[in-house]
Amino acid sequence: MSKLERETFSLGLSVAVPVVDVSNPKASNSFGAVSGTVNDDITPPAFIPSNYYVKPLDEKWAFGMGIYSPFGLGTHYDHDSSVRYVADKSEILMVNLQPTLSYRVTDDFSIGVGIIASYLQGNFSSALPITDGKLVSQGNDVGYGYNIGLLYQVTNQTRIGLTYHSMIRYDLDMKTKVRGLSPLLGPENFDIHGTLSIATPEVIDASLTHQLDDQWTIYAGSSWTRWDRWGAITISNKDSAAPIFDESSQVLGWKNSWSHAIGVSYDISPKWALRAGYARDGSPVNKSA
Repeated sequence: MSKLERETFSLGLSVAVPVVDVSNPKASNSFGAVSGTVNDDITPPAFIPSNYYVKPLDEKWAFGMGIYSPFGLGTHYDHDSSVRYVADKSEILMVNLQPTLSYRVTDDFSIGVGIIASYLQGNFSSALPITDGKLVSQGNDVGYGYNIGLLYQVTNQTRIGLTYHSMIRYDLDMKTKVRGLSPLLGPENFDIHGTLSIATPEVIDASLTHQLDDQWTIYAGSSWTRWDRWGAITISNKDSAAPIFDESSQVLGWKNSWSHAIGVSYDISPKWALRAGYARDGSPVNKSA
């Protein structure tokens, strides 16, 4: 932000294409082994938009506003998969609104601080044993966090950056529908109100920008994400009509991960620029999960 000399608006679209390799899937419950398979196409491609606005206030201060999605998680299993009693569909949608101020400490060094208001929506479903009925849970909440960024101009053409994104906690008000439950386990159909406490992980991001000439600029960056906070997704239900739903949990056991990206920018005119890039994100899922 501190390097922009005029009011700027940026639109972006990222396409996330997960690559999943499922081998030797096995599942069981209290009734024994569960039949079925698990295909590799459980995570469909996702389109992630981002919008940013920056306005220089004077020679040192600049104001910015961002609307973006930092995380988008989703898995869709076939209705006859071997894990259908654990998870049929799991989705987390997140949208962040972030006002930010940057301050140019010196000609070469700048610092920025942003406050994040984050909306999170969770949708989870699974099949029910014996009858293959349906368990569907939905909820949402708003959490708050912050980020801090440092930018240093190494040369006239090269600068490096370091950013810290804080953890954000959410307490979702979950509404769960139970449909087609076996009479052996409780009433056939009923609704539950519960809670889901969840936290998005901290992220540390390092970046390098190098301007080749008046039109071309190249970028490179790496990010570390603390996914080990996601041990499990657990929904606690206080008013369940069947004790088996007092707590509904999906064990994750994720590990911390690294991602790396490269990109390029081309200035068409003083007002327009085109940007494109490629990123590879390491999976946080343990191979034994």
